[in-house]
Amino acid sequence: TIIQGYAETIQDDVDGVTEKTEMITNTSQKLIETVDKEREIVELLSERPEREEFDIVDVCQRIVTDIREDYPDAVIEADYPEVATVTAIRNIKRGIEELIENALIHNDQESPEVSLIVESCDETVRIEITDNGPGIPEQEVNVLTREYEVDPLYHGSGLGLWLVNWIVKLSEGMLTFEENDPRGSIITIELNQST
Repeated sequence: TIIQGYAETIQDDVDGVTEKTEMITNTSQKLIETVDKEREIVELLSERPEREEFDIVDVCQRIVTDIREDYPDAVIEADYPEVATVTAIRNIKRGIEELIENALIHNDQESPEVSLIVESCDETVRIEITDNGPGIPEQEVNVLTREYEVDPLYHGSGLGLWLVNWIVKLSEGMLTFEENDPRGSIITIELNQST
C-alpha cells in the first residue's frame, strides 16, 4: 500500500513517468489482492465454517445481479431452476463470485461472455460456469487436481482458484475443470442436495 501511494504521488508530481508509475501501481495492486486472498484462505481454514442448508439459486441470482452492475460491458447469461437447496458452507457465494470475476478479468475477448447454469441432479446440485476467454493454464488446473506436484520453480498466477478449491472442499463438494469449445473454460461445482 505504501509503495502504491508513493507511485501515485510521483505520478502526480513528476512529468513523463506515467507509464512506469502505472506499472508500479498495477503490480502493487496485484500484490495487495494476492495478500487479501491469502488472508481469506487462512481465515477459512482456521475457522472451518459449518455446513448449512440454503437455496443456492437465491445466492446465484444475487451474484449475477451484482456482477452485471460491476461489469456492464460483459455478457452474463444465467439459467437456474426456481429453487435448488444445497448443504454447503455460506462461503460458496464467495467461490462462485471468484470464478465469474476471474472469467471476466482474464478474458481477452472484446466482449467477454460468461454463463452460469444451476441444475438439480439426483442427489447433487451442479453449478456450471462457462466462459469464452483464453482458458485456465493447464499447470494451474493440474496442481489443484493433484496431477502435478508443486515444486520450487512453480509460480502460480494467483490464489483465486485455491480459495475456490478450499471453499468447495469444506462444503464437501467437488470441483472440476474442462476446456470449452471452441475456447475458454467450463468449471463445475457439485454440491450435495438437501432433501
